[in-house]
Parts: sequence; C-alpha cells; structure tokens
Amino acid sequence: MKIGRNDPCPCGSGKKYKKCCIDREIVDFKPQKTKESWTPEKVDKMTTDSIFAKLRELGIDRDEQSFAKEIKAQKSGDELSSKWEASSNVVESNSDIDFIYPAIAVLAKRIAPDHILVSDLNEMMQDGYDLIEAQQDEQASDLWWKLWRSILKWLVPRQVESIEQLDRLTSTDMMQSFFNWVQDFEMLLENTSQDNSRYIEMRYQLATEFRKHFPQSNSLTMMNMGTAAAESLFLIDKMEEANQLFEQLVLEDYEIFDKVWIYIRWGDLYTKWFGNNYFDHERARTLYEKALELADDNSKRDVEMRIKDLEEGQ
Repeated sequence: MKIGRNDPCPCGSGKKYKKCCIDREIVDFKPQKTKESWTPEKVDKMTTDSIFAKLRELGIDRDEQSFAKEIKAQKSGDELSSKWEASSNVVESNSDIDFIYPAIAVLAKRIAPDHILVSDLNEMMQDGYDLIEAQQDEQASDLWWKLWRSILKWLVPRQVESIEQLDRLTSTDMMQSFFNWVQDFEMLLENTSQDNSRYIEMRYQLATEFRKHFPQSNSLTMMNMGTAAAESLFLIDKMEEANQLFEQLVLEDYEIFDKVWIYIRWGDLYTKWFGNNYFDHERARTLYEKALELADDNSKRDVEMRIKDLEEGQ
C-alpha cells in the first residue's frame, strides 16, 4: 500500500512520513497490529497533564517548569528524546516508546512556543517544497522567508560561521541540507520577483544577511550570494550601489573561476536581453573582456558566446 506524505511514518518514529523516511528505501516495515503509532496530532488531543502522566509511566518524570528549562537547552526534539531514552532506561521494545518524540514536539509548542527547534525548521522547509510542487511560489517564498528569520534567531546563541557548519550541527534532524535549501530559496525569489517586485528586496536581504552570518562558507556560494545582492540592487534602480558591490566582489578572495562569473554576471546586467532600460553593450563588452582575461578553456566559451551575442544584437 502506498504511504501518503502526511501519513505517520511506518518506522514508528511518530513523525510524518515526509519528515522522516520518505527518502529512504523502506523494506520490511510491518503494520502495527496491536495499536496505532503515536503522532503529534494524536498527542495534541491530550491535556498537558495527561502527557506528563504518560511520560512518567515511561520513567520520565517531568513537569512544566522542568520541561521548559530542559527544552530551551536543546537544539532539537530528537536530541532531547535520545537523552530521555538513555537516562530513563526506556527499552526499545516498549510499545509506547514512539510516544516520546511527538510528546516533546507538542509540549515544546505549548510550554516554550518561542524556542525554535530544528524540527520546526525542517517542517517549514519541507512545507515550502510542497508549495513549490503545487506551483504556489509566492506562498512558498513567504513561508521560507519566515524560515530564514527563524534560522537567524536559532543561530543567536551559537557560533556558526558557514552554511556547511550549520549542516553539520543539524544533519540528523533535517531532510534537506541548508546548503542546498538556501540556494533553492535564492533562485525561488529570483523567479518570483519577475511577477512581484517585492521579492527583489527580499532576495537582496537574504543574500546580504547570508554573507554576514555565514562568511566562511565556500567560495562559490559566497560569490553567488554576492552577485545576487548586486543584481537585486540593479533591479531596484540602485545602480551606483550595485556597481560598488560588484567592484567589492572582484576584490574579495574568491577562486579564479568564481571571479570570472562575477564579471560575467556584472556584464549581463548591461545587455539588452537582461530586460531593463539600462543596457549598455559597450560596458557589457568591457566587463566580458575582463572575464575573458581570467577564464579557462571551459568558461571562455561562455564569455565568447556572450560577446558574439552582443555583436549580433548591435
């Protein structure tokens, strides 16, 4: 039988299938014959006192005050669930062991609603991908903007200087890497801004904040975010600031290949086909020629094709 994306995961974790084993090969999962798995939706129908009473049956003695203090010291519900299982000697054969994770998720929302868990970030991320799949790009952009604000808030007590470091901290709780997601988000905003200009400024802010909070990220990602910010400035008629940012980017410590693409993307802004009223093919050619000076055999073809297009378009 096909498993629905929003059905409880057959592994018994208590999570939705789309947030758990959807990307894994599922073999030999036998349906629960004796009882249904605990899910956050099922636990949410219980009173807070009843949830704590059920936890005490499992040897986990907590109340609202102790839970609030404990959850605020954790980055994820999975992290706390593992600690509880280990410290309370809950055996895996216990038929109610799958109650722990959804109980934590529900209690966290009730008792510490302002505390962000990695599971919250994962949920917003996956819901955004679902909206994109349903071709609701503006709704996805708005949800992922909320996710981005939540990520920055989650980072506050932590020393994280690269997107790769963030992924190392959260990989066990996420279905998708932040490295991939942030680039998907930037491209989503670029596409969405073609129909709604407010997403241009959102793209500029995302790219600028990324460079501020993750300065040790890999060269290519930093370059892409830098040029995305500069392009956004250009599109909101801040030409001088856009050029200043491009001038700054070519002076930064990037790989040669990345610097080639800084000049290419800078030159693209001055072409007729970029779709604005500021085209200047002489300026574009000058920038392409600077790219050509740095280009290897592969990237030379990209530059030469652009120069040829300029000649044919004049």
